[in-house]
Amino acid sequence: AVRLGKGAPRFAVAGGRAKVSQCRNPRAVRAVCAACAAVTLGSCESVWRYALQAEIFALNSLLVAFIFYTSARYAERPGAGAARWVAFACGLGMTNQHTLALYVLPVALWVMWVGRARLLTGRALAGLSASALVGLLPYAYLPLASYHARGCSWGDPMSVSGFFRHFLRSEYGTFRLAHDVQVKGQSTLELVKHFVETVCGDNPLGAAAAVFGVFQHLTFPAVVDRGLRSTLLAALAMYIGVFTCLSNVELSASGHRSVYRRFWGQGLMVLYFPFVSDAMETAVLFLSLVRDFAVAPRQKFRNAAALRKCFSEFAPAAEHAMGLAVVVAVTVTGAAMGWRHARESMAYSRVAFLYGKSLLWAIPKREDGAPSILISYKGDVHGYLARYVGDVVRLRPDVRVLTFSNRYAKDFDR
Repeated sequence: AVRLGKGAPRFAVAGGRAKVSQCRNPRAVRAVCAACAAVTLGSCESVWRYALQAEIFALNSLLVAFIFYTSARYAERPGAGAARWVAFACGLGMTNQHTLALYVLPVALWVMWVGRARLLTGRALAGLSASALVGLLPYAYLPLASYHARGCSWGDPMSVSGFFRHFLRSEYGTFRLAHDVQVKGQSTLELVKHFVETVCGDNPLGAAAAVFGVFQHLTFPAVVDRGLRSTLLAALAMYIGVFTCLSNVELSASGHRSVYRRFWGQGLMVLYFPFVSDAMETAVLFLSLVRDFAVAPRQKFRNAAALRKCFSEFAPAAEHAMGLAVVVAVTVTGAAMGWRHARESMAYSRVAFLYGKSLLWAIPKREDGAPSILISYKGDVHGYLARYVGDVVRLRPDVRVLTFSNRYAKDFDR
């Protein structure tokens, strides 16, 4: 957010009047507002809930942030080296979750368009392809990990067909939320409404800042960021549109709202970085203008040089102390409101861990010393909890946990 903050619409001085232009915000303002935006994002219920689970969504948020960071560095200084870092981040993100492809495609097209003069050569394309393949290397580790795995893994990456079944997520449904294609889906309007409700319910203050930041960008689009903000908004729109069209799980069914909710984390990343940070920067500079006008309504605003110094990139934080204090106070208030989400999520994780322990402790030990088998036939929650407690915590080394999705694994029948 600090790097992306360089391209937001700025308050500057021209002809003795304050107006919006494309100069840079003070560094101190960018740094503080970026930290406040991070705290605001961390106060969201969805972030806390899925950061405490042994699932893919917390790692997915980290990889999305990595893609955003490399893209911001590329927007700051376009070049072949920065483009290769973006390609590596995109390849690495694709090894974790398929939905990231809806972000990778717009970002990749944006990188190629911005650097078309340098990147549309054989040598540059070869370097980008190699960087993306290096990011995809975790897939090469799958067969080895499956061979040494203590339990069965869905897809059985030891064989070619099993590897592609794992890669395409066939047991769960390729680009679907459920394997059963007969499940009736949900209307796009209802899912968009659910996304908006999730954003507003997680942190109302952050949602208001995100709306203001998006409106500010659409009204005064940034130029210095070379279109990265517009690319991220387009990626978010495509993500929500394609995801809602391909989803095949009823939103109104019991427990399915949380299934959809965990996929909205990528959308939160786009809204909070950089748009919430942009809104906070604008609020700080506006409050500084109000303060200067209140202190010296005539002398200060007639002195264009003094205003340029106040709002220059190298202006000290003391010049914007009042605005920064207000933004920090609002952020702390929102974080205090969001602390209950942390307590609730930690309590939920504790109950889930105790439930997984009870599943394993309830299985009697075999007298012959052979491993016992626990098979979860319906739903992945029970199986994942038991596998985490058994395979990671190693509470019962004599118990092997299988789920019904493991039925294609090489040693499931055995």
